Amino acid sequence: AGNIGAHDIRSLAENLELAARQAYLDLPSIAAIARELNKLRHSIAGWLATRPVDEENDEVNTSYEPAELIRVLTELCDMTANYNARTPDELIRQQPLFQAAGFRSELRELTAALEAYDFDAANDQLKTLMQRIAHSVDPSATPETADQHRSES
Repeated sequence: AGNIGAHDIRSLAENLELAARQAYLDLPSIAAIARELNKLRHSIAGWLATRPVDEENDEVNTSYEPAELIRVLTELCDMTANYNARTPDELIRQQPLFQAAGFRSELRELTAALEAYDFDAANDQLKTLMQRIAHSVDPSATPETADQHRSES
């Protein structure tokens, strides 16, 4: 457990197991384990976003469709605008798409903003990324056309 940053999970699980053997429902211990597991999940997601891709030994898909990425960014943008607590989970689910598109540093920044519960910063980052992608697909694209695309989705 210590190798992956889960130092407290083991002791919390041991305490919970002892309580369960005594037929005691220890809600604070369950909540503490849930918090630690959530921290671990985010830590692993951040690590995955920063590790180099070994294309010979890795199963990472390196192709992506800009339209699909824009659709995902639009969805994430809407989620952050509504302070949706499931946004970090959706970002983790979409990591392969970000990685295939070459947006590892952006993924790290978004993960950090969401870990800090800064949905407004994450939303701004997503909008900026959408504008960059729209401009790469259509060099005449402006921030206004990216926003127009969002409202059409």
